[in-house]
Amino acid sequence: MREDGAVVEGLDVSGQVTVFGDNVTIRNTRIRTSGGLYGIRQVEEAGGMVVEDVDIIGTDARCSVGIVTNRYTARRIDVSGCEDGLRVGSQTVVEDSYIHDQRYTAGAHNDGAQSIGGTGIRMTGNRIEGPYQEQTSALLLHANFVPLRDVHLEGNLLSGGTYTLNIKQRGDNPVPDNVAIIDNVWIRDSYKFGTHQIEAEGLVMSGNLFDDGTAYAYTTR
Repeated sequence: MREDGAVVEGLDVSGQVTVFGDNVTIRNTRIRTSGGLYGIRQVEEAGGMVVEDVDIIGTDARCSVGIVTNRYTARRIDVSGCEDGLRVGSQTVVEDSYIHDQRYTAGAHNDGAQSIGGTGIRMTGNRIEGPYQEQTSALLLHANFVPLRDVHLEGNLLSGGTYTLNIKQRGDNPVPDNVAIIDNVWIRDSYKFGTHQIEAEGLVMSGNLFDDGTAYAYTTR
């Protein structure tokens, strides 16, 4: 898809959708990856993509990620069957979506959603069922290649992984900054080691609970 501002809807796709244009909208569509690395790939030079009411189903072990990578908005999407659900980078918004049933293969490090850094990541109202307890996280947000800052996680239901939520500094990047974790719900005992592992400056944690209604521990691990 190369046309700026294009709107596509009502499709049943077998393979990978690659978006080259700016401000493309994909809605009311099913994508079965069928040999593709991704469900939807927006190239690095593009931005402003909106994905609404779309099902992405990884149909074989080749599917790496449902959607990549920066400057997009996803609403009411359902992602399953890929190694990772989403890549989330700068200016990424994910709302009211369901990410689940990542595909495990030998050597995989499954995450519901993963970031390698970026500014302005907002995830609200999602159900993110992380991978098996032996795998990584429901949400893994690391400052790997660029700094990680201005992260807002609110009203999500989270489960699974070694640590369900994992936010850390990597390499020469600064410690993640301006991180808000508000009114989320953790599925108790769905994780192997703990609910979260967090390294962040300017950290706000409030209103978070376990699924049985009990208070959530705000320690960093």
